[in-house]
Amino acid sequence: MRVQVDNPLSSPSVGIQEGAKNERSILGLFIVGITLAAASGQFDRFGVSSQIWLLIYASFVYLFAVNYANVKVALKESWFLLLLPSLVIASALWSEDQARTLVAAVQYFFTACIGIWIGANVKPRELFVVMLLATVVGVLLSLVAAYLYDFVNAYQMADFDGAERYLVGIYAQKNVFGKTLFLLTLSLLVLSFGSRWLLLVYPVTGLLLIPLLEVKSASSLICYLIILSLPLFWLAMRNKKIGFTLIFSLWIVFLAGLFAAVFADIDLVDQFLGGLGKDSTLTGRTYLWSVAIQSMDQHPVLGMGFEAFWQPDVYDSTKLLRNAEGNIITGFHNVFLETVVATGLLGGFFLMLIFLVSLYRCSLWFYKTQSAESLGSLYFVVVTLLLGFFDNVVFAQHELFHIILIALCVMSYKQIHRSRNNNNNNKESQ
Repeated sequence: MRVQVDNPLSSPSVGIQEGAKNERSILGLFIVGITLAAASGQFDRFGVSSQIWLLIYASFVYLFAVNYANVKVALKESWFLLLLPSLVIASALWSEDQARTLVAAVQYFFTACIGIWIGANVKPRELFVVMLLATVVGVLLSLVAAYLYDFVNAYQMADFDGAERYLVGIYAQKNVFGKTLFLLTLSLLVLSFGSRWLLLVYPVTGLLLIPLLEVKSASSLICYLIILSLPLFWLAMRNKKIGFTLIFSLWIVFLAGLFAAVFADIDLVDQFLGGLGKDSTLTGRTYLWSVAIQSMDQHPVLGMGFEAFWQPDVYDSTKLLRNAEGNIITGFHNVFLETVVATGLLGGFFLMLIFLVSLYRCSLWFYKTQSAESLGSLYFVVVTLLLGFFDNVVFAQHELFHIILIALCVMSYKQIHRSRNNNNNNKESQ
C-alpha cells in the first residue's frame, strides 16, 4: 500500500510562518532605512529628530527580541565591537559632567547595537539598496529645497546663502551633505556592477561631482575622488588585461602631472585648498588638533569622559576655543584625537581595533568572493579610516558612518564563513 507523505513546506502553517517571516524582514529593512536617514541628519531641520530616534530605539528593542538568536551569534563573533561603547558608558564615572556624559554614552552604545543588529540580520545587497534609497530621498528633498524658497526659509535655511544654501538643502552642514552624496555614489556603483544599467550609472556619478565642487567640502570631495576608482578595480577584476593597462596608464598620467607640478614649483596642496576656499590650517583644524594633543596630558589613560571636554562651563580651554573661533565648536575634526581626549589611550586602542578588524574582514571577504558588495564594503572602511583624520566620523552618538562600519564588520565575518562552507560543500560533492 502506498502511503502519501505531505510536504511540510506546502502545509498552511509553514506558509503562514514564512509569510510572517517575510513581513518581519520587510519591516526590519524599513526601520533600517529610517535609521540611516535619521543618522544622516535628514530630520534635524524639521525639528523631529529626537522623536524619530525614540521610535527607532523602540523599534530596535522589538527587532532584538524577534532576532535574538542571530544577534547572540553576532555578539559572540564580534564582542570586541562593544569594548569602546562600554568604556564610553564607564567614562561617566570620572567625567566632570556626569549627567551629560551618561545620556550621550547610552545613545552611543545603542547606536553600536543597531549596527550589530543590521550586520547580523541584513544581507549585503539589501544594505546597499536601503542605503541608496535613504540617500536618494535626502538629496531629492534638498533639490526641492533649492527651488522652493518658502520651504527653505520655513526650516531655518536663511543662514546659508548662494550655492551653499542650494546644495546643503535639508542638511545642517555642507560636509554632511557631501558625505551623503558619497554614500549615494558608493551604493549606486555597487548595485550597478554586473547589471545592464552600468553604462547609465557612470554619467550619473559624474553629475554628482558638480554639487560636490559647489559644496566645497574638501573631505567629501576626496572621498568622492577615491570612490571613482571603484569601477577601475571592478574592471580589473573582470578583465585583468584591460584593467591593468587602464590603471597603469592612469598612474603614468598622475605621476607625470605630479612631476610637472614639482618642476613648475606649484604647491598642489595650497592650490587644492585655495580652490575650495580653504587655507593651510584646514579651516582651523590644525589649531584644534594642537589643543587636543595638549589636553591628552590631563587624563592620558582613561580620558576626560565622553563629550565632557566640550562643555564651556567645565573646561576653560573650551571657552577659549569658542572665543577664538567666534562660533560654537563641538569637536576636534579628528576621530582619533576625539577618542583619546574623551576615553584616553585605552579608548584609542579600542577604536583602532574596530578599524583594523573591519579592514581585515572586508579584505578577506573580497579576496574570497570578489563580489561587488565586498568591494564596496572594503572601499567604505578605507574611506572611513581616511576621513577619520579630518572629521569625527564614528565617535558620536547616532553617527551614520559608525552604524555602517559596525554593520559591515559583523556582516563580512558572516560572509567569510558562508564562503568557506560553500567551498567545503563543493569539495565534498566532487
